Amino acid sequence: MFETRLESWVNEMYAAKGITAVEDLSIEGMCEVFDIHIVPTKYRSKAVYEDDCAIIFLKENMPIEYRRKDFFHELGHIFQHVGDQRDIPFGLKRLQEEQVFWFSLYASMPEPLIRQYDNIHEASRAFELPILIVKDRLQQLRRKDMQVQSYVSNQKKSRRTSYDPDKWTSETWRIMNKLKKQTGQEVIDYESLL
Repeated sequence: MFETRLESWVNEMYAAKGITAVEDLSIEGMCEVFDIHIVPTKYRSKAVYEDDCAIIFLKENMPIEYRRKDFFHELGHIFQHVGDQRDIPFGLKRLQEEQVFWFSLYASMPEPLIRQYDNIHEASRAFELPILIVKDRLQQLRRKDMQVQSYVSNQKKSRRTSYDPDKWTSETWRIMNKLKKQTGQEVIDYESLL
């Protein structure tokens, strides 16, 4: 209910592919599952892909945390975009980068797995990602939790006030009494008011 479409899509895709543990998120494992080839490069990371072939040129000589960050970023381009980013307007490129940012958070740290960690440093070590990226994901999940709590609280308040006969209008009473006559049964649930 509180997942974005993108997060739901990533979670469903992972479930279909049997990606259920942190160990399944290794670069090698992900490449095997999704039939992606890795080519080390001394230049910046990038993805090249067509319908039946995907290659990620992954910058070497970086700590594993940053290679994994780059990998999930480029994976986002493979799954979400078409065409060559060099040939698109700046605004569209910015949009794609924003989309890939969120994809990389969801894909590199799926919610069911990241929630197993309370400590940002432990999560960073387990997922082999930079602390700042893990912090972004944990902050996003905290905002999501607050949204859920607010929704639940508002739903409880709404239920308490919407079925309060003391606050009904005369029209509501007229309709409820008419319904009682038609059904021959009490229609006001006095027990739920207690």
